[in-house]
Amino acid sequence: EAQVAQAISAFLPGVPMFYNGQEVGSTQYLNLFEKLAIDWSTNPAMADWYADLFNARATHPALLGDDITFRWQTNVFVADRETPSGRRALLVANVRSTSQTSDLSLYGDSMNDLTDLFTGEAFSTNQTLAPFEVRLFLD
Repeated sequence: EAQVAQAISAFLPGVPMFYNGQEVGSTQYLNLFEKLAIDWSTNPAMADWYADLFNARATHPALLGDDITFRWQTNVFVADRETPSGRRALLVANVRSTSQTSDLSLYGDSMNDLTDLFTGEAFSTNQTLAPFEVRLFLD
């Protein structure tokens, strides 16, 4: 659940916030005034997911600007970003605890050259997402 919220936050313009240890799924209570090291071996797959997300956010041109378009979908967050030079990013995020299908036919063939950052799968106009699954399509 935290990952879908973080993916949406990272996709939006501005600076996303996350808590110390969130990138490894830590459930430890952290005192604001105490130093506590993160145990990076707790959840390496989650740490890799966060690293991929924030690397894309820091380097992909479409994620660096302020332009964003929201597409209304029931139970699924859909938004896209594009630079004036045509670089694109599309976020499809299931915000529910059940599988959801998203119809992205409004994009037609315009996104066919995008691939999902997390799975490497090509964009398609019909997306079925597992509970709280995120797909970040980049060119």
